[in-house]
Amino acid sequence: MTWFSLKRTLQSNLASKIDDLHHISQRSNTLNLHTPATSSGVLLSIGKITKICHRDIPVKKLICQETVTYFSAIPLKIAPMGPWSVDEVASVLLSVLTESGDPAIWDQVKKTDTGCLEFVIADQGLQQWQQYLHLHGLPPLTQAAPSMTPDILWQLQSGYELCHRWSTRISSIDIQTVGDHTQTIYGLSLITSVPSLKQMLDGLLHICDAWHETTSLHLVHQATDLVSAIDRCTGHISPTSPESSIVLPWIQVAQVVLKELLHNSWGYQLVEQF
Repeated sequence: MTWFSLKRTLQSNLASKIDDLHHISQRSNTLNLHTPATSSGVLLSIGKITKICHRDIPVKKLICQETVTYFSAIPLKIAPMGPWSVDEVASVLLSVLTESGDPAIWDQVKKTDTGCLEFVIADQGLQQWQQYLHLHGLPPLTQAAPSMTPDILWQLQSGYELCHRWSTRISSIDIQTVGDHTQTIYGLSLITSVPSLKQMLDGLLHICDAWHETTSLHLVHQATDLVSAIDRCTGHISPTSPESSIVLPWIQVAQVVLKELLHNSWGYQLVEQF
């Protein structure tokens, strides 16, 4: 994974697939013989004239209880570039995305009634993203440090300390084995295995997706929401319980994110033990 946010990963992946259509349009004999003629024509036309930067691809995270799902209106953006309907563009993109042999970060991609695309992120995609953040962290922020009240700063510092304290208590767990254990612990998905993890996961997604796209003040609000979610999640799970092995890598990633935000980017002091 080359991106520190799932949103940017999806944008990059979509831009790459659209760019592939340029090569396909020059080698029409490589088209899937089972592709309907009308779809082939649309695909070739898109490939000939469409060139789009990943930053120009609209992607938004949806509010879902049991999945991590992103929505893209890219067919609505491409359709006016040529003589195609939104539904035709969506169908072609869906075909290209689902027939690709490349490993994908999603479990499912589907076309909505409005001609947009929805991506349900796979557990494997979430784990790859988590591992990338754990190893590489986040790039420094370009926004100036915000002015925070002592109460807010204390809340964020306390959240960082909680992550450090909680993960230290179960530091004997090998993080490299957590991914495999996650898949089999209950025979359920990552999110449904530990329901209280979902809010913390959403908090991490919101911060990383908006990292260079929002204001410092907004990041502060998102960070306080993340800390509240961390507090709720760790409050429901004992470090000695089986669920702790699933939560551990996300606590460690939350610690990385809070450190990058508060200390590395904004210069605030962090305390690992009160």
